[in-house]
Amino acid sequence: MTERLNYFLESAGHTPLQQYGFTARKSTVDGIKAISELVSCCRRNGQVLPPSTGYSRRLDNAWHQGILARLWKLHCPPNIYSLVRDILSERTAHVALGNSVSSIRVTKGCPQGSVLGPTLWNIIINNLIALLSITPNVGIVVYADDIMIMIQGPSTAAILNTLQNTLETIEKWCTGHRLEISKEKSALMPIFM
Repeated sequence: MTERLNYFLESAGHTPLQQYGFTARKSTVDGIKAISELVSCCRRNGQVLPPSTGYSRRLDNAWHQGILARLWKLHCPPNIYSLVRDILSERTAHVALGNSVSSIRVTKGCPQGSVLGPTLWNIIINNLIALLSITPNVGIVVYADDIMIMIQGPSTAAILNTLQNTLETIEKWCTGHRLEISKEKSALMPIFM
């Protein structure tokens, strides 16, 4: 099923170039090269570049309804959509403590340790990559569920304006997908050429 879902995503053009993790034929080295090339390009053009790196562990927080809504919007074949829906529906978590057992319905998270989990995460994050990719002077490199946003511009003021707008876009997207930015794992690193 994972192979069929990945084939659909790739053949329909739903696998962004900026995703280097959880993606066939791409590696960490490819992601590092992409970052290096953007920095070199800025250096040649005399632009300022502060990469803003946001790290988050989100595989365990991917909202099931968000995954299904995204698959529907991408016109996923009905048989694959139904399989994914069935895997994500009516999931429960059980905790046993002594003689007591407690259960809760699970509506978030990719199946841990599964082959399908990374693909389900990519379905969610690819939407954010598409949103950010249309913003001028913004470069994106995604490795698994870590995102590096690189903003370039002719001046610090221009970069800060783009950074503010980009962060607002990310925050709005996260709210719509019931995710939170991990402020503790995010950093801003200015690089001046």
